[in-house]
Amino acid sequence: MTNKIKKEFTIRKALSSNIRDTLNNAVKDYYRNLDDYGWPWVLDYDEDTNQVYFEAEVYGDYRCFRDTYTMSNSDTTATLSGTPVEVVRRTAYEDIDSSGNDFERSVMNAIKKYFGGSSKEEVINKNLPVLKQFEDEQMVAIEKLYIHPDDVDGVGDTISLEDTYAMVDSLNKAIDSGSLQSGLFHKVNADDVFTVVKAWVQEVDCVIGETQIKEGQPLIKVQFHNKDAWDLRKAGEISGISIGARAKEIEVINE
Repeated sequence: MTNKIKKEFTIRKALSSNIRDTLNNAVKDYYRNLDDYGWPWVLDYDEDTNQVYFEAEVYGDYRCFRDTYTMSNSDTTATLSGTPVEVVRRTAYEDIDSSGNDFERSVMNAIKKYFGGSSKEEVINKNLPVLKQFEDEQMVAIEKLYIHPDDVDGVGDTISLEDTYAMVDSLNKAIDSGSLQSGLFHKVNADDVFTVVKAWVQEVDCVIGETQIKEGQPLIKVQFHNKDAWDLRKAGEISGISIGARAKEIEVINE
C-alpha cells in the first residue's frame, strides 16, 4: 500500500453538524488519490472510538477498511490517521419482543427515522396523465427511486439517463433473484414492514398524487406489510427510499 502524509480536510457541501459528510469528504479526498484505493466511500463511523469504516476498490475488488479520525471542535474538519485496517462487514439480527404496543411503536419510530419527513411538491401541469399513488386495499405505493437525471442530489452528485436504466435493471434483477433486502438505517431488516416489488423508468411526463413526474424519472412499486406504517405513509409523515447503491465518482473539470 502507498503511504501518504496525513492531512486535514474541510467539509464543502453539508452543514457543519453533519459528521458523516465531513468524514466522507475526508476519506474521499485522502484515499482516492492513492493508487491502491479506488472510489472510497464511508459506510459507517463510531464516535465513541473515533473510527470510520469505508469501502474502496482494491485491485478490482471492493473491500472494507477502518481508519481512525479526529474531529475538530466544530465538527467541520476531520483528520485521518492514514493507517487503514482491512475489516469484514457483518450484519447482526436480534430477536424483538413482538408482544404489545411497544413493538408497534418501536417499528414506527424506526420507520420515521429512516424515511424522514416529507414535503409536497407543486404540480405544474395537471393536464398530464395521472397515476394512482396509493392502492389502499393492497397497501401499495408508487415512489421515486433516487433523482431524475437532470437533477443533483444532496451532496452535489447526479446520474446519467443511461446509468439510471442500468440502476433500475440491476434493482429488478436483485428483486427477481430474491437477494434484495429491505432495511431500516441500512442495518435493521424491515422485510416485515415493506418490500420493493419492481422498478422502472417513467417513459412520459405524468402526475403521481400531487407531484409532477418527468420523463426519465426512476420509480418503484412498494408493498407495505404493516398497517401502521401504511397509514403513516399515506398521511405523508414518512416518505423516501434510499437506494443503498454503490457508484463511482467522476470528477468533471470545466476549463
